[in-house]
Amino acid sequence: MIVATEFPGDSNEILKEVQHNSYWDIVVYLYAYSRERYLASARLVGVENDFVRLVRENERFDHRVLQAAHDLVATGYRFTRREREQVPLPFSPEEYKRRLKEDWIAFFKRESQELAGNDEINREILGCVAYSNSDIGMKHEERLARLLEKRYGVSLAPFPPFRLPHATGQSSKTSG
Repeated sequence: MIVATEFPGDSNEILKEVQHNSYWDIVVYLYAYSRERYLASARLVGVENDFVRLVRENERFDHRVLQAAHDLVATGYRFTRREREQVPLPFSPEEYKRRLKEDWIAFFKRESQELAGNDEINREILGCVAYSNSDIGMKHEERLARLLEKRYGVSLAPFPPFRLPHATGQSSKTSG
C-alpha cells in the first residue's frame, strides 16, 4: 500500500498505518473471491476455455496489479470514516489501533466479496491477474481503478505509470 493523503481531511495516520501493515494479509481477498466466483460460474454452466484455464492456474499473482484497487478501497474506507479520528474514550491508543485493524480487515473481506459479486469489477480483477505486467493487464488495472473511483467517490493521483511500476515483484497466494 502506498501511504498518502488522498483527499482533504485524510489525516488519520493511525488508520493509514493499520491499513499499510495489513496489506499483505488481505490484498489476496480481492482476487481469491473473484476467482472463486468465476470458476464456480464456469463449472455451473459447463464452460471450459483458455481464460477459465488461465484463472484456474493462477493461484499466485504479482500483488502490484491489485495494489491500486486495494488502495482505492482503503481510501474509500478512510473517506467514509474521516470524522472518527480521535481515540474514543475509554480506549487506550493500543486498543483503538486493535479495533481499527479488526474493523478494517472485516470491512475489506466483506467489500472484496461484494466486488467479486459485481460482474464488471470481477472481470477486471481477473483480467489484472490473468494478464499481469502486460499492456492488456494494465488496461484492466485502469478500468478497475475507474470503476472503484466511481464506487467510492475518491481517486488516486497520479495513476499509471507512476503508481504501478511493472517489473518483477513478490507474488501473493490466493488462500488467506
